[in-house]
Amino acid sequence: MRQSGKVPEKKSPKPNRQASESLINSEERYRRLFETAQDGILILDGKSGKIIDANPFLVKMLGYSRSEFLGKQLWEIGLYKDVEENRVAFEELKKKKYIRYEDLPLKTKDGRKREVEFISNSYLVDHEDVIQCNIRDISERKMAEKRVEIQANILSQIGQAVIATDQNGLITYMNIAAEELYGWKIDEVLGRSILEVTPSQATQAQAAEIMDYLAKGQSWAGYFLVQRRDGTIFPAHVTDSPIRDDKGSLVGVVGISYDVTESRLAEQRLMQLSSVVEQTADIVIITNQEGIIEYVNNAFEEITGFQKEEAIGKTPRILKSGLHTIKEYEALWKTILAGKIFQGAIINRQKNGDLYYTEMTITPLRNEGGDITHFVSTSKDTTERMQREREQEAVNKVSAAMRTVTTLDEMLPLLLDETLKVMHAPQGAIWLYNHINDELKTAAMRGWGESGLDPHPIPPEKPGEGINGRVFASGQAYISKEIVKDKILPKSIRKFIPHGIGGAT
Repeated sequence: MRQSGKVPEKKSPKPNRQASESLINSEERYRRLFETAQDGILILDGKSGKIIDANPFLVKMLGYSRSEFLGKQLWEIGLYKDVEENRVAFEELKKKKYIRYEDLPLKTKDGRKREVEFISNSYLVDHEDVIQCNIRDISERKMAEKRVEIQANILSQIGQAVIATDQNGLITYMNIAAEELYGWKIDEVLGRSILEVTPSQATQAQAAEIMDYLAKGQSWAGYFLVQRRDGTIFPAHVTDSPIRDDKGSLVGVVGISYDVTESRLAEQRLMQLSSVVEQTADIVIITNQEGIIEYVNNAFEEITGFQKEEAIGKTPRILKSGLHTIKEYEALWKTILAGKIFQGAIINRQKNGDLYYTEMTITPLRNEGGDITHFVSTSKDTTERMQREREQEAVNKVSAAMRTVTTLDEMLPLLLDETLKVMHAPQGAIWLYNHINDELKTAAMRGWGESGLDPHPIPPEKPGEGINGRVFASGQAYISKEIVKDKILPKSIRKFIPHGIGGAT
């Protein structure tokens, strides 16, 4: 029996409200991620390759507005060099569904260069091909890598040994200079203790001091003996510096060292030379090319009376006696500036005004380029010898004159002249005692405006009066720094004496 009635209608399934809400939430989450991502994101049409969306981060990174991105090809914003390169990359993406470039050069709208990491993925959205391009700015990372590369290159090229260790003293790095200095190859020492590879003879006190410095974040520098792979030991200058992480914790140590054998020997030779120069009895002066004193030895102080502090920074003119002509000094400078050695007898003046004689040698010093940079002057004090020679010469002349003169008036001026020469005195007089009149009179004078051998330009003095009278009466010498200001000088004589004249009677 056939049933009659309507065929039940097939009801359409009701939309799954939960699934719809989930989809909406998913889209919102994606949009939030798209909008807040810290990488640039481009969405391309899978067929045309044109940009259909760009996130805010990329807008900020490249300086284009969102509207300027839309409808553009990648090559138009600088991701590829030209249309052909863009086409090739696009075809590759269609086949592989994935493309990645480690360091793609990119320019901002204002022309600044950016290094970016570029990743493209192709996928379906509502049965349509969509391409998502993630663009990460790696400019800072590239700059950091470049700095590391430069630093590594510098470390490999510098002439000092560089060895880095971790906080446990295990070697993590060694440069070429360290390989050459210690005799190890880097692949032989990585991970080994620094104490095994470069054993040192640092004292316990030094080791404790080094660790104390490093713990405080400070570098330590000093000298100790270290050992090469072949067992030879040599003195090294070592600088250890701490390596710290972002939190300030000590994570390693970098040590820089170099062989100081030659420099130590040079220092010893220099110390020996310095000791000789300081202890020699000859005056040693070192000046720069302009004649400014940079060094004097102990003999300089003893002979000239000037302290080192008084001489350094001055010129040797502080010793000028006034007894040499300008032409003599010009000849001296002409000789040494020509790079030749000067030798000659020079009369200089001490700080107290006394003269001293020297046999001087001035030697030019040159740098590696052959340019004169300094002059070294060595002077032997010949004052005593010259004084004896001058005295003997004066005695000989007076003796010879005595055989030719017939009167006292002829002899006394000759005697006075030779005495003044020996003493380097510009003025002088000889007084004779007249026992009949009980007075002292000038018998010969030089340097006070007297006329020839006129023996009586100054009034006579009585024994015990004035300077000459007191010396005559006491039999003892008298020295006056400035005669005209001397209180015991009679007023009758004062007008005959120039100012600024000192003397001995």
